[in-house]
Amino acid sequence: MSPSVADHFTPDGVFVLKPENRNVAQGFVPYQPSGMQNVWSYTIPILCTLFFCICSPVFRLGQEWLAYLMFQNQFATTTGQILDKVVDRDSDDVDYLITYTFEHPDRNGEPQAYTNTESVNYAYFTQVEQGMSVEVYFSPDNPTISQLTPPTIDQMIPTTLGTLIAVVIGFVLLNGMIHALVVQRRSAWRERYLSEHGHLLRGTLTHIEGKLDEDNDYVLNVRYEFQSPYGIRQQGAGSSGYVNYFKGHPLPPLGTPIAVWYADDQTYTML
Repeated sequence: MSPSVADHFTPDGVFVLKPENRNVAQGFVPYQPSGMQNVWSYTIPILCTLFFCICSPVFRLGQEWLAYLMFQNQFATTTGQILDKVVDRDSDDVDYLITYTFEHPDRNGEPQAYTNTESVNYAYFTQVEQGMSVEVYFSPDNPTISQLTPPTIDQMIPTTLGTLIAVVIGFVLLNGMIHALVVQRRSAWRERYLSEHGHLLRGTLTHIEGKLDEDNDYVLNVRYEFQSPYGIRQQGAGSSGYVNYFKGHPLPPLGTPIAVWYADDQTYTML
């Protein structure tokens, strides 16, 4: 059954922000903590995924730099032949692809053909034709690694920048997740502390307003005050959940009695 405005009041006229706390406000049941779900059950997999997403591109970049440095230090050249050239167009980019072949003796001294497809710039693409002989740069220890241009550090810049951007984004997301986890853990600890050490006090409503949020749902924002067991006047603020049934109804007047679940002068909440 959906709650109504009447569910926010106890029989003796005490106003509660959350109808489920009405029995607590009457002293029938103790305060039950909310939001106590095990946040680790879903945050740990997310954190591990983010950590993997950060480490994986860094590892791949390290491998590419190692391969580049080894290739640069030991590459050889030979003559190859253009087999095909293709323009690969998609919605965002255009790739100029050239397929070429070359021969190099295997470990037994027998000629072995190697074929590779490489993305080149437009200028190089227009300079070559199918069947044309071209110079091929390859690794003698592993001829499957080859390219049509001499190795330069420029070819590593796009990969390095892309990886750095991905790592920065990953760290931002990871930091956000850790911050959210810390906030949630603090909230869970506070709820548990209230449940274990709190008790019921009375207070009065000092401010109340109803507002529509960005989703056009009605929310109550309140301020209240009460006297602690040590005789100190305390003030607090709170918000309800969605209470669309309050639209068009008068709000409780200032001075309306309210119920507070109090653990200490820093840890309390309006019921």
